[in-house]
Amino acid sequence: MTTPLQSFYIVRFNDCDPLGHLNNARYIDYMLNAREDHLRDEYQVLLPDFAKQGVTWVTTNHEIQYVRPALYSERVCIQSALIESSESQLIVEIVMYDESIQQIKALLWTTFTHINIKTGRKAVHDPEFFRFLKGITVTHVNKAAGLKARLAELFVEANKRNENDFIN
Repeated sequence: MTTPLQSFYIVRFNDCDPLGHLNNARYIDYMLNAREDHLRDEYQVLLPDFAKQGVTWVTTNHEIQYVRPALYSERVCIQSALIESSESQLIVEIVMYDESIQQIKALLWTTFTHINIKTGRKAVHDPEFFRFLKGITVTHVNKAAGLKARLAELFVEANKRNENDFIN
């Protein structure tokens, strides 16, 4: 089973509201930036290289559940995984946790559509790249059950981590 990729970020002052909470729109920015970092660092996939080839991905849908506020100066962990891939679309799951990966801050599912830059129309993934995508797609996420059911699963996983930390 492919595991989620992860990295850590510090919530910046200019990304927060007057109460020191990360602005809702900035959650998406942090999460998408993390995914781009994960692609570059773990798979050596550079998005500008695809643009040079005349293709890219555009965001066609976000589904997000905010759970707890991320606070100014807090160090957060962001995990991402490809949960579905088709000939012209990708669905990526991104979860923001606290630094200890005990508390969920937000869960995001984003749909990306592969397009031809010149025509602006949907494009089919290159067969070799599509094989790569299939190899990194996680299989344990039941997308059909929906985002709220997935969030419930993640709460169970976080609670198990909390129990194990308490026991150890």
